[in-house]
Amino acid sequence: SFPNGDRDYTSFPEVAAAPASTFFWSDQKFVPGDEKGNTATGHATTYDRMRVVSATSMIQIPLYNYGVNTNHNRPSGLFVGFEADGMLGGYAGCYHYYADYSHWQSTEANNAVKINPDLCPLGKYGYDPRCREWYATGKMVGQTGSDPLHVTPPYLLAGIQTTSLGATQALIDPVSG
Repeated sequence: SFPNGDRDYTSFPEVAAAPASTFFWSDQKFVPGDEKGNTATGHATTYDRMRVVSATSMIQIPLYNYGVNTNHNRPSGLFVGFEADGMLGGYAGCYHYYADYSHWQSTEANNAVKINPDLCPLGKYGYDPRCREWYATGKMVGQTGSDPLHVTPPYLLAGIQTTSLGATQALIDPVSG
């Protein structure tokens, strides 16, 4: 990866050949860009992007819990994925186990290897949203300037084998594209 945390390739099979060899940060002090501390702004480093996702919790948690005491169904989760490093952050309830993402594997069945073979070669472990159809199609729709919201056809959610559909909207930097 690059010094700022961007990642556009994988070291598979040296890493991510099994769930135990996938990499997740266990302490923010090790995230690229952490030296900025509370002065971090924008989304130039992984640390900046981590701060963006953490700030969205005051929106994500109430949206997720909206259906608890009403007749509305709640969403299965609300997430933000980043193109620069594949980081996925969000909220899917108190009993959602993010550690399961290390067991997600790129297969022919989930099309990850077809969507982004450089990041998700066949057999690689570790979830990367950039290798999922909902992300790739949402990004493409956003870049074409057509309808900014993309509603997916039903698909299996990673890790829990539940059929769902999603709504994605690309957030594109007006300066860098």
